[in-house]
Amino acid sequence: MPPRADDVDGIHDDCRLIRVLVKASWLQLDKNSGNLRPTSDSIQDGNSEASFFIEGEVHIEEIQGLFPGRRLVIIPAAILREAGFWIERRPDEAPDNLSCGEAHVVVGPPREIPRNVYIRACRLVVKNPAVVII
Repeated sequence: MPPRADDVDGIHDDCRLIRVLVKASWLQLDKNSGNLRPTSDSIQDGNSEASFFIEGEVHIEEIQGLFPGRRLVIIPAAILREAGFWIERRPDEAPDNLSCGEAHVVVGPPREIPRNVYIRACRLVVKNPAVVII
């Protein structure tokens, strides 16, 4: 289910959001830059939303401890919003052992959109040079 609202007051555009790269296949070599970048799959989900964590409300080291061996990607909230996505807090869906459940958010389009439009928006996000892999 897409996010129900965009929390623009609580999650400012300069906030950095952390996404756990659950699958190794969610990283690929960028043909133009020669650097690793996340794939569009890394921020897609079948239900049109993806879980992220707000950096600063939860530390990167805590996320790494919850997901050992997984790479992380950091995406500024502004980039996600520029692609047409909303960002909504969902503390009730946070991992049980997360120190700050409020730091858990979901990102997705504000309404159901065609799959190809969703994938295109995800590609715009992951190809942005401000996206950082840890």
